[in-house]
Amino acid sequence: MNFSLPTRIRFGLFEIDIRSGELRRKGSKVNLQAQPFQALVLLLERQGDVVTREELSKRLWPANTFVDFDRGLNKAINKVRAALGDNAEKPRYIETLPQRGYRFIASLSPSDSHTASPRDEPTQLLGPVYALEKTLTTPRSPDLVWAVAANESEEMIKRGSSFDSMFLDSIAVLPFENSGGEPDMEYLSDGITASIINNLSQIHALRVVPRTTASRYRGKLGDLAQAGRELRVRVVLTGRIFQRGDALSINVELIDPAHESQLWGAHFNGNSDDILSIQNEIATRVTSKLEVRLNNEEKRQLAKRPTASREAYHLLLKSLFWANKWTPDGVRKGVDYARQAIDVDPVYAEAWTALAYLFVLIGFFGDAPPAEIFSRAKAAAAKALEIDDSQSDAHATLAYVQMVYDRDWHSARKGLVRAIELGPTLANGHWVYSHWYLTQGLYLESMTEAKIALDLDPLSVQFNYQVGAIYFFSRQYDRAIEQLRATNELDPLFAPSRQLLAASYAQNGMRSKAIAEVKKGVELARNNSHSKALWGIIGAMSGNMVEARQSLEQLKRESKPPNFSFAYQCASLHALLGETDDAFTCLGLARQGHSVQLAYVAIAQELECLHEDPRFREMLLDMGLPIAIPKTSSRSKAESNGKTQ
Repeated sequence: MNFSLPTRIRFGLFEIDIRSGELRRKGSKVNLQAQPFQALVLLLERQGDVVTREELSKRLWPANTFVDFDRGLNKAINKVRAALGDNAEKPRYIETLPQRGYRFIASLSPSDSHTASPRDEPTQLLGPVYALEKTLTTPRSPDLVWAVAANESEEMIKRGSSFDSMFLDSIAVLPFENSGGEPDMEYLSDGITASIINNLSQIHALRVVPRTTASRYRGKLGDLAQAGRELRVRVVLTGRIFQRGDALSINVELIDPAHESQLWGAHFNGNSDDILSIQNEIATRVTSKLEVRLNNEEKRQLAKRPTASREAYHLLLKSLFWANKWTPDGVRKGVDYARQAIDVDPVYAEAWTALAYLFVLIGFFGDAPPAEIFSRAKAAAAKALEIDDSQSDAHATLAYVQMVYDRDWHSARKGLVRAIELGPTLANGHWVYSHWYLTQGLYLESMTEAKIALDLDPLSVQFNYQVGAIYFFSRQYDRAIEQLRATNELDPLFAPSRQLLAASYAQNGMRSKAIAEVKKGVELARNNSHSKALWGIIGAMSGNMVEARQSLEQLKRESKPPNFSFAYQCASLHALLGETDDAFTCLGLARQGHSVQLAYVAIAQELECLHEDPRFREMLLDMGLPIAIPKTSSRSKAESNGKTQ
């Protein structure tokens, strides 16, 4: 597909300025000579299409130029790949088609602050699927868009990732051991580990394994060579912490797992007041041993003290310790500790960021009305950014709230661009951006961001779940089932994955498996009303309208003011029962209550029967969502008639 590029665009960790002829990776200039640069520009202009070797040669060399075109072109493409850290065998950016040419396969994004609406945005900003949409008549052809998204995302998964090659070095900080053995001090060993990871993550040239994935190796330090291979890192940092009273002792080792040799080791003695200084010293010494060059901003970030209060810092560590358990009880305790940290230090930006994130989790678990909890999350994130605008996670959290609560797509996307700019190697920004694209029905772009998040944190349950959700909403139920089963193996207690797996079985016509899975999901959810809603919707998807009716009658009382808690679920059940007017009445209540699920209303399967109603189109327009949405494929419907296992 041919289209003209804007002056500056972003793809992956890179930004290209066509006017100045510059390529940058996370702000740092990448040297690329004129001819390779022009080859890259042509590939970007033809994103998703095959560019023949002849076309590239004509762009790079004027007519009547005497040159070995094949050798010169190979050299130019190799220089582009080297600049991008790409791999010809497992390409992330440039794919080779033998005997034909090359194809640029990554999505493009704007690199400026412009955030047009999904309906008026220039073609080049949203990548191949949206570019295809703009070539169709209006309204677009939903089935064709779905087919392209499904096929291209499948190919993307097959190609795998060469993410590691983008970094000059890589490290895993494994969970520090609590040598004192006191359970009450687990928060300290976990917190110090997370803080060192956060400090090192500020360095653009260093790939740092996130806490979620590294935590899987707690207590498994026997085979560091295996850990290094599994985590795809050159070095591993391990540590032991011992605290008695106020005295603190930390031993650290930097290990080369491939050669089973120690590169550096140190012993630090101090007290609780010295924790921040010790953490910064460890991060600085590690970068020195790895010979990683730091720019001035990275040096400033490593030396930065987030708070002057030891008490506030310990309270935040306790907050994050409980938040990372991802349970309702853990979230409540996390909120209490974050508030205490803020009471001690009201300008502690990280504590405000943590509080905003915890409020979002409360909304995620459905333990408070959205209108109440998301307004608090929004205020906390805004406060964090007022104190320190460089908080990438605060930008991502605020964008999530703007998306699911305010339905302010412009501000949400602007915040996500900023979040990724500040923390390109932090997974949360990419994860929320994946949600943003998903709400727009842009499955390929959603999968691209989800895969970046998963590359950064491959053992994260929520990122693995997101990949399954994209397959589910794009009507690729077999792949959704496969992905969600794998997610359940990572964490059998993660209820959302169980629930979506049950829905995938139901949509695929696998009634008995859907019922078995929904039972597990209900047991894990431990929320009676949510269980009723889930039973009813899965029952209706599986053809049990009696079950759906019973659930609906039980939920109606909780769908009214002031909380509107289950108005969206009631709308879904009414739609599945064929009661259109009642469904729209409940959707109106869901909008009053700021239901989170409404952000995905344009792609939800259970509301497909409402799509032809003018009221549905008017609602999407009023919410700023695309008015044409994917329909269930004929293949899925045919399969559902024959699968009853």
